[in-house]
Amino acid sequence: MAPDVLFFWSAIAFMAGAVLASFLTSTVALLSAILAVSILIFLLVLQKLNISWRYFIILSFIFTGIFYGNLYLKYEQDFTEFFSNAFFSGISAGLQNFKSAVEVNIEKVLDSQKAAFLNGLILGERQKFSKEFRDDLNKSGTAHLVALSGYNIAIIILALNGFLGRFFSRRFLFIPIILVIAAFVVMTGAASSVVRAAIMAGLILLAERSDRLYNTRNAITAAALLMTLANPRVIIFDWGFQLSFAAVLGLIYLRPWLMKIFGKESGFLAWKENLLTTTSAQVAVLPLLILHFGYFSPLSLIANVLILEVIPLTMFLGFLIGVSGFFSYFLSLIAGWFVSILLGYEIFIIKFFANLSRILIE
Repeated sequence: MAPDVLFFWSAIAFMAGAVLASFLTSTVALLSAILAVSILIFLLVLQKLNISWRYFIILSFIFTGIFYGNLYLKYEQDFTEFFSNAFFSGISAGLQNFKSAVEVNIEKVLDSQKAAFLNGLILGERQKFSKEFRDDLNKSGTAHLVALSGYNIAIIILALNGFLGRFFSRRFLFIPIILVIAAFVVMTGAASSVVRAAIMAGLILLAERSDRLYNTRNAITAAALLMTLANPRVIIFDWGFQLSFAAVLGLIYLRPWLMKIFGKESGFLAWKENLLTTTSAQVAVLPLLILHFGYFSPLSLIANVLILEVIPLTMFLGFLIGVSGFFSYFLSLIAGWFVSILLGYEIFIIKFFANLSRILIE
C-alpha cells in the first residue's frame, strides 16, 4: 500500500472513530468499532487474504479517533475558552472592523441590493439580504454563490501574486499569502466552505514551495481531517461542511467522467465547461439538498451556467472596490460602474429563474 493511500485510509478511519464518539457514548462507540473491526478481520480471513500490518495501522486509527472524539467532548469548553481569550478576540475584532469598512466602501458606490449581493459574494455577508432575495437564491439554486469558497481564496492569491510578485520572489510570498488567507478566513467567520478552501489552497502553495506533487484526493482528505480535529462533530452536524465537501468531490470525480463523455471543449463563453462543472457539483450535493431544503430545481443548472462565467470578474472588481475605497474613491467609483452592470445581470437571472421555479413547483 503506497504511503499516500495509507494516509487516505488512516485519515478516513480516524474521522470515522471521531464521528462515532461525537454522537454515541464512549462505550457504545468503542463496542461498535470493535464489532466493525472484528467483522472486517473475519471477512479477510474467510477470503484467505494476507492481513498486512498496514491494515492494523488503519484499524488503530479508528480507536485513536474514538479516543480523540471523547477527549474533545470532555474538554470542549476549555478549547473554546482558549480561542476566546483577549489576544484572539482582539485579532478577530480588528478583522471584523476591517470587514465592516470594506462593506461601507462597497455601499458607497452601489445601490443597496447590489451592494448586499456583492458583499455576499466576496465576504459571505448575508445579513442585509431581503427575505425575498434569500428566497430567490434558494429557488433558483444559486445560494451557493454567497457561500465563500475556492473562488474567493483564488482571487486573493492571484491578486497578491500579481502585486507582491513584482517585488519579491515566489518563495518569499508563501508566508504573507498564508497569513492573508488565514486573516480572511477569520474575518469572514470561518465558515466550513472557506476553511476547506483555505486549507486546500495552503496545501497547493506548500506543494509549489517544496516542489512536490499535489494530490487532490489527499488534499481534501487532509482538509477534512484538520477540520475534524478542530471539531469532531462538524462532519455530522454542520451541513455547510457536508455541502462543501460533496461539491468538491463532485468536481474531482464526476466532472472528469462527464468531460470524457461530452468532450473537453469549453464552448462559447465556456458554457459547456460551466454546465459540466455545475452538473458535477449539483449531482454530488443533490441528496443533501433534498435532505436539508426539501427540494431541488433542475433549472438551477441553466441559471448557474448563465451566471458562473461572470462571477470571477464580479468578485475581482468587488475586492478592488472594497480595497481601493480606502485610498481612492474615484477608482472605486469606476470599478463600481462596471461591476454594477454585472450585478444587474446576475440579479436578473436569479430572479427570473426563481420565479420560473415557483411557477413550475406550484
